[in-house]
Amino acid sequence: MKLQRLGSRNQLAYVAIVGLFVLAAQTRSVWLQAAACALTGLVAVSWLTVAFDKGCRVGLQHGEFVVGAPAQTCFTVENASSRRSRPLVVRYWVESARPLVPEVAVYVDPIAAGGRAEVRATVEPVARGEGEGRWSVERIGAFGLVTLRHTRTTKEQVAVAPASARPVELPTHGGTAGTHGRVTAGLEVFGAREWRPGDAVRHVHWRSTARTGRLTVLERAEPVPGALGVLIVGTAGHQQFEELLATAAATVEVATDKGVDCYAWLEQSSGGCVGQLSRGSWLVPFVRAEKAAFPSERGLTHLLAHVGRGGTLLLVAVPDTLPALHAVVADASAAAGVTVVELTDLT
Repeated sequence: MKLQRLGSRNQLAYVAIVGLFVLAAQTRSVWLQAAACALTGLVAVSWLTVAFDKGCRVGLQHGEFVVGAPAQTCFTVENASSRRSRPLVVRYWVESARPLVPEVAVYVDPIAAGGRAEVRATVEPVARGEGEGRWSVERIGAFGLVTLRHTRTTKEQVAVAPASARPVELPTHGGTAGTHGRVTAGLEVFGAREWRPGDAVRHVHWRSTARTGRLTVLERAEPVPGALGVLIVGTAGHQQFEELLATAAATVEVATDKGVDCYAWLEQSSGGCVGQLSRGSWLVPFVRAEKAAFPSERGLTHLLAHVGRGGTLLLVAVPDTLPALHAVVADASAAAGVTVVELTDLT
């Protein structure tokens, strides 16, 4: 924990004292000397009221950060000392390469010995990305002339998800994923087999049963999408790129909820090539995309191999880079049997 002793109040008080003493020396005014001495005494008293104060323990909780969506931030302040606490100002912000979450500042009234207080504030993230969460506690001395500030870094990375968007509909094909030899609900027939214990009578295909002399059932399934791959190329902060990224994130979220295998490839100067996405990690490439470059041959081959024949590849890129990117990806995707979807055509 870092202690910063000079705040704006402190500096103003010290400047005022120095100014009064300088004026008193130039004018030889007794009244100015008395005023400077009195102000010095008040500052000393104000400093003493917080210098030996043990302070309060502060806990922080916040909801999920999504661009443009208000999130609740809750500060829990406990006074573990044997005397009433000083008034506090608690601030929270996220340190990152660009502003992600506006600073939150809340005022906490004095808390009785052994007491606690909860203060809530609403914050609305302004940009997607990740950074380091930090908060500080300012103890305000008597007369409000001196403050002591403790700054603390939270040990967790703060992630801000892309703004909410409408997902796109992916190409589908008839599939057997999740059936494991059991008849499932659906309209598309993908096979026939002998009746097994546990199969409902309504699934019996009587025409085949009459022809073969054995109970036969039809297996049906809803059309399901193949594996999904996402290729990201662009620079953070570009409005259209951020919109496309949000659409891709919403599409991947829906796909992972349906059990579709999803993969993403993200090439940056700082590294960060991403593989298979799960329900717990589907946001990773969409949060970390800062300056995603064109995919290397190895990266593109690796991604398409995981997507596999019958799968879909989402291209997340602004129109300026899309033609060149499409030229690189088209042949490789066609050879791999992967359908390429350019989000700019759908949004």
